[in-house]
Amino acid sequence: MKKFIVLPLVLLSFNVTAKELVILSAFEHETADRDHFILGQESSKNGFGIRFFEFRDSSLYLGSELSYLSGDLEYQLEFQTPRTNVSAEITELKGSGEVGWSFGHWTPFIGSSLTSSKRKIHGVSHSNDTWGLNAGVWFENETFKLRGALTDVEDSDNREIFGNILFKFGKNYVFGAEGGLLLNDAEDRFSFSLQVGKVFF
Repeated sequence: MKKFIVLPLVLLSFNVTAKELVILSAFEHETADRDHFILGQESSKNGFGIRFFEFRDSSLYLGSELSYLSGDLEYQLEFQTPRTNVSAEITELKGSGEVGWSFGHWTPFIGSSLTSSKRKIHGVSHSNDTWGLNAGVWFENETFKLRGALTDVEDSDNREIFGNILFKFGKNYVFGAEGGLLLNDAEDRFSFSLQVGKVFF
């Protein structure tokens, strides 16, 4: 848990005088469906998160995210008639950090993420921690910012593509939306989040 708390603070401490510091709170949702001739899986998770993005003209870019999701996972024994279902409680804590460089309207970046997940079946818990390498790019103008990213670049089973858009409105307020899709034919996984926050200069 300490790793997730320290990560955003370390990233933001590198640069005190930011052109823009965007702080967002987010509602997160994810669904997944995996079919197998023996064992199928369906899951649904909801949660919340916080995101920090720090921009400067022709200089260093820093970003970090922290999110927590929980929900239900259902295993289905496909070969039995009628099918047998086994339910599990699932939680996921994810922290990520990224660093890049601003080139005018474009800001490419790389980063890493740490995901700590837990499944509880009939009172027995199973935990798993995974690291991932991420890469992407921001495009921005005066009214909005677009972000595209590929996560878990080195892991073909969990590689996802994300798209995010941030709009400015009112007195430096920001509204955002993000969608993500797993690039694995063996599993259908989709996630989205709605974000609201503020820009600090």
